[in-house]
Amino acid sequence: MSTTAGVQEPIRSTIPARLDRLGWSKFHTCMGLIASVYLVGQIIGALVFGRLSDQLGRRRLLMVTLLLYLPGTGAAAFNRP
Repeated sequence: MSTTAGVQEPIRSTIPARLDRLGWSKFHTCMGLIASVYLVGQIIGALVFGRLSDQLGRRRLLMVTLLLYLPGTGAAAFNRP
């Protein structure tokens, strides 16, 4: 790529035009649904665990969360499809 006084030439690509020609599929709808469920889960989790941290204390809630998380991730490691 040649440069003139430190200015680079723009990169030209046909990828955006090819993506615009693609149709809307079930994949796109599923990704939108997953993002919406994820956002609702974040909101509910923030409300529930925010209240729990006020009642139990942050350190104790962190320990409870870790004690739930570690066996769950360990079990997921041995789960075979």
